[in-house]
Amino acid sequence: MILWIAFGIGGSYLLLIVPFVWVGYVWNRIKDPHQELDSIPDPKQRIIRHFYKTSDRIAKNWVCRTLIYLTVAVVLSTFAIIDVVRFFLISEF
Repeated sequence: MILWIAFGIGGSYLLLIVPFVWVGYVWNRIKDPHQELDSIPDPKQRIIRHFYKTSDRIAKNWVCRTLIYLTVAVVLSTFAIIDVVRFFLISEF
């Protein structure tokens, strides 16, 4: 039971972090696919603008970006280690 809660929390974190990291890149590709504009206009919708600004801050801040990458790596490796340990515990019986 605890294992499923850990998977749920870790998976939710990974799904929650995706918009904050990728919206800026996706918005820039949609508005300027050939990189011809000098400045790309900000989104008009409030939620998308919030994700866009946060994504831009994350992209420009190397400390925040590194912490996010390390956190994602730790979560994914923890999932893999738990699966391996669980497999060995189940196969012993």
